[in-house]
Amino acid sequence: MSKIRILPKAIKVLERLPRSTQRRIVATIDLIGKAPFEKAKKLTNQPGYRRRVGDYRILFIYNRKLDLVVVARIAHRKDAYRK
Repeated sequence: MSKIRILPKAIKVLERLPRSTQRRIVATIDLIGKAPFEKAKKLTNQPGYRRRVGDYRILFIYNRKLDLVVVARIAHRKDAYRK
């Protein structure tokens, strides 16, 4: 299982979501830690990968050398790919 680091910006967004959505996202982050590339899609316009959870997206970067998953953003799908 990979180490998981969630950036403060992503935690802030997660805390504002409804409890049911929070649970689904946290469960998905745990799955990403176990198998980072399962059901994940590579981002085309920026480095990293994305994972879908309903209307929300988890954007993360995986570092093979450190075996580390960094969750960079959690966002609604309409805002997920904007900078």
